Amino acid sequence: MADLRLDRLRELAAEIRRAVGQLRSLGSVPRAEFLEDANALNSAKYLLIVCCEATIDICNHLAARRGGRAPEDYGDCFAVLGEMKALGPDLSSRLARMARFRNLLVHLPSIHSGESEIRNGNM
Repeated sequence: MADLRLDRLRELAAEIRRAVGQLRSLGSVPRAEFLEDANALNSAKYLLIVCCEATIDICNHLAARRGGRAPEDYGDCFAVLGEMKALGPDLSSRLARMARFRNLLVHLPSIHSGESEIRNGNM
């Protein structure tokens, strides 16, 4: 098994922290105002994608470097870490849902077109 690249893991964690900080700032805007602001919506979408992709990159790195099986897709990576006992079942499931949410964000032409899917939990 190869060694973990701690520098890479720290870099990815820093990306997540920066994006979460910016998302918190966007979260302080009143909901109605936020939903009317296309720039804020697009910023939030991008920042969520950054967080999801950095988390997926961390997952893939850990699975590959610690001898897990090759994931079938982004969400499956978290199942792999669950199988390796690196994540508990609840967190593994929640992170897999996050990966599906990332796919929804990436493939929707706009947030508004997917509002009902997001509201109904179809992600």
